[in-house]
Amino acid sequence: MTLCLMRHPPISPEYAGRCLGQTDAALHPSAADTISLMQNIAAIFAPQKIVSSDLSRCSIPAAEIAANLGLSHEVNAGWREIYFGEWENRTWDGIRQQDAGLFDAWADDFAAHSPPGGETLEDFKNRVLHQASALREGDQEASKCLVVTHAGVIRVMLCLAQQRPLSQVFDFQVEYGAAFYFA
Repeated sequence: MTLCLMRHPPISPEYAGRCLGQTDAALHPSAADTISLMQNIAAIFAPQKIVSSDLSRCSIPAAEIAANLGLSHEVNAGWREIYFGEWENRTWDGIRQQDAGLFDAWADDFAAHSPPGGETLEDFKNRVLHQASALREGDQEASKCLVVTHAGVIRVMLCLAQQRPLSQVFDFQVEYGAAFYFA
Protein backbone atom coordinates (compact mmCIF):
# COMPACT_ATOMS: atom_id res chain seq x y z
CA MET A 1 0.00 0.00 0.00
CA THR A 2 1.23 3.47 -0.83
CA LEU A 3 0.60 6.02 1.91
CA CYS A 4 0.24 9.71 1.14
CA LEU A 5 0.71 11.62 4.38
CA MET A 6 -0.58 15.15 4.12
CA ARG A 7 -0.12 17.88 6.72
CA HIS A 8 -3.19 19.73 7.92
CA PRO A 9 -3.88 23.41 6.94
CA PRO A 10 -2.69 26.34 9.08
CA ILE A 11 -4.26 26.82 12.49
CA SER A 12 -5.96 29.88 13.91
CA PRO A 13 -3.64 32.80 14.79
CA GLU A 14 -4.82 32.71 18.41
CA TYR A 15 -2.55 29.66 18.87
CA ALA A 16 0.60 31.35 17.58
CA GLY A 17 3.64 30.69 19.76
CA ARG A 18 1.96 27.83 21.62
CA CYS A 19 3.03 24.24 22.14
CA LEU A 20 0.28 22.36 20.31
CA GLY A 21 0.96 18.67 20.09
CA GLN A 22 -2.44 17.16 20.83
CA THR A 23 -4.29 20.37 21.65
CA ASP A 24 -7.34 20.59 19.39
CA ALA A 25 -6.63 23.92 17.70
CA ALA A 26 -9.10 25.50 15.28
CA LEU A 27 -8.20 26.05 11.64
CA HIS A 28 -7.04 29.42 10.31
CA PRO A 29 -9.75 31.44 8.51
CA SER A 30 -7.76 30.99 5.27
CA ALA A 31 -7.67 27.18 5.62
CA ALA A 32 -10.10 26.80 2.71
CA ASP A 33 -7.30 27.75 0.29
CA THR A 34 -5.03 25.02 1.64
CA ILE A 35 -7.89 22.50 1.68
CA SER A 36 -8.51 23.26 -2.00
CA LEU A 37 -4.85 22.54 -2.76
CA MET A 38 -5.06 19.35 -0.69
CA GLN A 39 -8.14 18.26 -2.64
CA ASN A 40 -6.26 18.71 -5.92
CA ILE A 41 -3.33 16.63 -4.65
CA ALA A 42 -5.72 13.97 -3.36
CA ALA A 43 -7.58 13.81 -6.69
CA ILE A 44 -4.30 13.15 -8.51
CA PHE A 45 -3.22 10.55 -5.93
CA ALA A 46 -6.67 8.86 -6.17
CA PRO A 47 -6.76 7.04 -2.80
CA GLN A 48 -9.16 4.21 -2.06
CA LYS A 49 -9.10 5.06 1.64
CA ILE A 50 -8.85 8.28 3.68
CA VAL A 51 -7.80 8.39 7.33
CA SER A 52 -7.02 11.30 9.62
CA SER A 53 -6.04 12.27 13.11
CA ASP A 54 -9.10 12.91 15.26
CA LEU A 55 -8.02 16.50 15.94
CA SER A 56 -10.20 18.94 14.01
CA ARG A 57 -7.29 20.54 12.12
CA CYS A 58 -6.95 17.16 10.38
CA SER A 59 -10.42 15.65 10.50
CA ILE A 60 -12.17 18.67 8.96
CA PRO A 61 -10.02 18.83 5.80
CA ALA A 62 -10.01 15.01 5.54
CA ALA A 63 -13.81 14.95 5.64
CA GLU A 64 -13.96 17.59 2.91
CA ILE A 65 -11.45 15.71 0.75
CA ALA A 66 -13.36 12.47 1.25
CA ALA A 67 -16.66 14.09 0.31
CA ASN A 68 -15.04 15.62 -2.78
CA LEU A 69 -13.78 12.17 -3.85
CA GLY A 70 -16.97 10.32 -2.88
CA LEU A 71 -15.19 8.29 -0.21
CA SER A 72 -15.76 7.65 3.47
CA HIS A 73 -13.32 8.96 6.03
CA GLU A 74 -11.91 7.17 9.07
CA VAL A 75 -10.84 9.14 12.15
CA ASN A 76 -8.05 7.65 14.26
CA ALA A 77 -6.42 9.20 17.34
CA GLY A 78 -3.28 7.16 16.64
CA TRP A 79 -2.37 9.65 13.90
CA ARG A 80 -2.18 12.56 16.37
CA GLU A 81 0.89 14.74 16.85
CA ILE A 82 3.33 13.94 19.65
CA TYR A 83 1.89 14.56 23.12
CA PHE A 84 3.67 17.35 25.01
CA GLY A 85 2.11 16.55 28.41
CA GLU A 86 2.19 19.51 30.81
CA TRP A 87 3.43 21.80 28.04
CA GLU A 88 0.31 21.37 25.89
CA ASN A 89 -1.28 24.68 24.89
CA ARG A 90 1.24 26.73 26.87
CA THR A 91 3.33 29.38 25.17
CA TRP A 92 6.88 28.39 24.27
CA ASP A 93 8.11 31.57 25.98
CA GLY A 94 6.27 30.61 29.17
CA ILE A 95 7.69 27.08 29.04
CA ARG A 96 11.23 28.45 28.58
CA GLN A 97 10.78 30.79 31.55
CA GLN A 98 8.89 28.54 33.97
CA ASP A 99 10.46 25.18 33.09
CA ALA A 100 13.91 26.38 32.00
CA GLY A 101 15.89 23.34 33.13
CA LEU A 102 13.44 20.82 31.68
CA PHE A 103 13.10 22.80 28.47
CA ASP A 104 16.88 23.11 28.04
CA ALA A 105 17.36 19.36 28.57
CA TRP A 106 14.63 18.60 26.04
CA ALA A 107 15.92 21.16 23.51
CA ASP A 108 19.49 19.83 23.83
CA ASP A 109 18.44 16.22 23.24
CA PHE A 110 14.74 15.84 22.44
CA ALA A 111 15.35 12.25 21.30
CA ALA A 112 16.35 11.31 24.85
CA HIS A 113 14.06 13.62 26.89
CA SER A 114 10.32 14.21 26.91
CA PRO A 115 8.29 17.09 28.25
CA PRO A 116 6.90 16.45 31.76
CA GLY A 117 4.11 13.90 31.42
CA GLY A 118 4.61 13.87 27.64
CA GLU A 119 5.39 11.26 25.07
CA THR A 120 8.99 10.32 24.34
CA LEU A 121 10.13 10.56 20.73
CA GLU A 122 10.73 6.79 20.76
CA ASP A 123 7.16 6.12 21.98
CA PHE A 124 5.84 8.51 19.35
CA LYS A 125 7.85 6.73 16.63
CA ASN A 126 6.46 3.37 17.79
CA ARG A 127 2.90 4.72 17.72
CA VAL A 128 3.36 6.08 14.18
CA LEU A 129 4.92 2.80 13.01
CA HIS A 130 2.03 0.87 14.54
CA GLN A 131 -0.51 3.05 12.72
CA ALA A 132 1.26 2.67 9.37
CA SER A 133 1.56 -1.10 9.81
CA ALA A 134 -2.07 -1.44 10.88
CA LEU A 135 -3.20 0.41 7.75
CA ARG A 136 -1.07 -1.72 5.47
CA GLU A 137 -2.05 -5.00 7.12
CA GLY A 138 -5.69 -4.15 7.80
CA ASP A 139 -6.88 -3.24 4.33
CA GLN A 140 -5.59 -5.55 1.63
CA GLU A 141 -7.98 -4.11 -0.96
CA ALA A 142 -6.75 -0.52 -0.86
CA SER A 143 -3.50 0.12 -2.74
CA LYS A 144 -3.46 3.83 -1.86
CA CYS A 145 -4.37 5.52 1.39
CA LEU A 146 -4.39 9.24 2.16
CA VAL A 147 -3.66 10.17 5.79
CA VAL A 148 -4.27 13.76 6.91
CA THR A 149 -2.02 14.19 9.91
CA HIS A 150 0.59 16.38 11.60
CA ALA A 151 4.13 17.54 10.83
CA GLY A 152 5.68 15.42 13.58
CA VAL A 153 4.12 12.24 12.21
CA ILE A 154 5.43 13.03 8.75
CA ARG A 155 8.89 13.89 10.06
CA VAL A 156 9.11 10.57 11.92
CA MET A 157 8.06 8.69 8.77
CA LEU A 158 10.70 10.58 6.77
CA CYS A 159 13.39 9.65 9.31
CA LEU A 160 12.36 6.01 9.11
CA ALA A 161 12.15 5.98 5.31
CA GLN A 162 15.60 7.54 4.99
CA GLN A 163 17.05 5.46 7.85
CA ARG A 164 18.04 8.60 9.72
CA PRO A 165 18.21 8.87 13.52
CA LEU A 166 15.28 10.47 15.32
CA SER A 167 17.65 13.21 16.46
CA GLN A 168 17.34 14.54 12.88
CA VAL A 169 13.53 14.68 12.94
CA PHE A 170 13.47 18.49 12.83
CA ASP A 171 15.75 18.59 9.77
CA PHE A 172 12.69 18.11 7.55
CA GLN A 173 10.59 21.06 6.40
CA VAL A 174 6.90 20.08 6.32
CA GLU A 175 4.65 22.87 5.03
CA TYR A 176 0.92 23.09 5.68
CA GLY A 177 -0.96 21.05 3.08
CA ALA A 178 2.23 19.33 1.83
CA ALA A 179 2.06 15.68 0.76
CA PHE A 180 4.69 12.97 1.28
CA TYR A 181 4.52 9.49 -0.22
CA PHE A 182 5.64 6.22 1.38
CA ALA A 183 5.57 2.91 -0.47
